[in-house]
Amino acid sequence: MNFGSDNGMSKKKKVFYDDYTGGFYTESRMENLKRKCNYRSKMAEVINRSEGSRLHVALKTVDTAKHLFEMKSERETTFYRECLKDHLAYKHVLEGISKERDNDSSWDGRYGKYGQGVNRTDLDPQISEQLVEMAPEVKRKRQAEMLLSQRKKPEVFDRNMKTPDLLGLVRNKRAKSSSPVRRKPVAPSNGSGRKTPKLILPPITLTLSRESTADKVVNVRNLQSTNKRSNTTMGDSSGLPTVFVTQFEPT
Repeated sequence: MNFGSDNGMSKKKKVFYDDYTGGFYTESRMENLKRKCNYRSKMAEVINRSEGSRLHVALKTVDTAKHLFEMKSERETTFYRECLKDHLAYKHVLEGISKERDNDSSWDGRYGKYGQGVNRTDLDPQISEQLVEMAPEVKRKRQAEMLLSQRKKPEVFDRNMKTPDLLGLVRNKRAKSSSPVRRKPVAPSNGSGRKTPKLILPPITLTLSRESTADKVVNVRNLQSTNKRSNTTMGDSSGLPTVFVTQFEPT
């Protein structure tokens, strides 16, 4: 950083006069260095303020140019948007005229698709009406009116009716409006389809002991048990496990 000329401060030393001794003496090396540092720090502050002022002016210039560009861009955007609205309105008017001419069987198209009198100046009143219809607030109002017309109107009860009769009428209407619970239809079974056999595990156990001479016969179909006399002597069957009787479901 160049602070300019120091007027020979780097080579010169400051001379002091001593009143007590009545003599002159020069400053020491450290005092000379300290004085130079103070001088250069003050010069650095001046240069920094100068650079800050230049930066502030440059920023203001850039902001001004940016603001002018944004104003110009916004003005052009608004202009082209209005031109586009006017063009769309003119197009909608021409489409309406074209539909009317298509529905007219006596129309002769020798003068073109739209015929005569379809200039921008001639259709100016219709274009103005179309611009009003294309406005956002008119569109929202039209949509709100459509939704309001589709909404179900609330019921109005006769205020001259007594309270019990009025409550009974409300209950009857609610009972009629409530739909019964729909049961899920069962698909008819196909004869050709294979049926899955069911496993039946009745809570019946059969235990054989050595001392008993009677054999217990179980009728699985009727789930009834009878005692039958055994003619033969059976061996040791005390260690037999519990027996579960199963069968397939009859088809």
